[in-house]
Amino acid sequence: MKKKALILSMILGAFIMTSCGIPKSSIDVEYNVDNYVTLAKNYKNIPVTIQGKFTIDEEMEKTALENLIKSAAPYREDPTKKVVEKDSVVNVDYVGKVDGKEFKGGSAKGVSIDVSSNSDAVQGTSYIEGFAKGLIGKSKGDKATSQVTFPKNYQAKNLAGKNAEFTFTINSIMKKVTVDSIDDAYAKKYFKMDTVKELKNMVNKTLTSRLEASKNQQIRSEAIKTVVKNSKVKYPKKLLELRKNEFLIRFKKNAKIKDNKEFKKYLKNNLKVSEDKFNKETEKSIKDNLKIELVFEAIAKKENIKFDKKGYKDFIAGLKQTSRVASDKELFKKYDQGEVKNSGEKYIKKMYVATKAISYVEKHAKVTIKPSK
Repeated sequence: MKKKALILSMILGAFIMTSCGIPKSSIDVEYNVDNYVTLAKNYKNIPVTIQGKFTIDEEMEKTALENLIKSAAPYREDPTKKVVEKDSVVNVDYVGKVDGKEFKGGSAKGVSIDVSSNSDAVQGTSYIEGFAKGLIGKSKGDKATSQVTFPKNYQAKNLAGKNAEFTFTINSIMKKVTVDSIDDAYAKKYFKMDTVKELKNMVNKTLTSRLEASKNQQIRSEAIKTVVKNSKVKYPKKLLELRKNEFLIRFKKNAKIKDNKEFKKYLKNNLKVSEDKFNKETEKSIKDNLKIELVFEAIAKKENIKFDKKGYKDFIAGLKQTSRVASDKELFKKYDQGEVKNSGEKYIKKMYVATKAISYVEKHAKVTIKPSK
């Protein structure tokens, strides 16, 4: 569903908005697509070459687990450690005071401090010199105090150059969590999984799904490009004319351009192009998009690929998600063609059939996978 919605962005083209006067848009133009498209002869089994690794290995799985551990809880209590040493990681609560008063941002709970580097063990951010010094030699449950001086160039000007006292409560002495050290209790506490095996199965399933999606997206992209490249297209005159006009009016509306004088000034000052170059680049872009649309419209017709309500419903759900709209009505309005109300729904239905044609080509493509460089 998401895949079909995402591909819509490749074939929507530059459109929406029409010229003043007669309420007609490009979606209303009638034409026989067979008269304008000569399809690539091998579109049914188009050769496609993609590159990458699409199978999971131990290293990939290990890296994914390490990233999960890092985001969840990279350290846990080490019951064998009783005293804080120079290279310890310590979980603490602390309160900072200047002139005997607590200050904003000077207190925290459940922070893991790497004593050796005087930094946050998780975030890696450094503390003021001497901040962690008072922790050495302390045990779980002990209180500790550090006296520090904020640098004169400290970003918080109200603290710059001032002496401060930090009082710590030692919660625990920690150890680094590794893939080999996680147990069922850790999996359950941080990932809501009953066992490590269940956690690893989840990771494997997620990686497999992502790799498959990546592979299919590459196949789809290359199939579209190859079929379009090897097909010949002539453009229905009225369709191309309206698409260009719709784009231009939409462009001027978004840029709040009132007349042609302002338009030329905008192109010169903002885009650094002449009107002639802008028009040529616009026409090329519109033709590129129209070619994709027309080619797959022709394939849909030739293969008798029809509109269906169930698939369309899923397609709309995915498109609403990617378009960040809540209702069908909002979505259709977003894609209304020009000043013609309710034309957005008609356009999206047409594009849904085109995405079905793309899926047909993707399914029948002859795929060669090359390893990553």
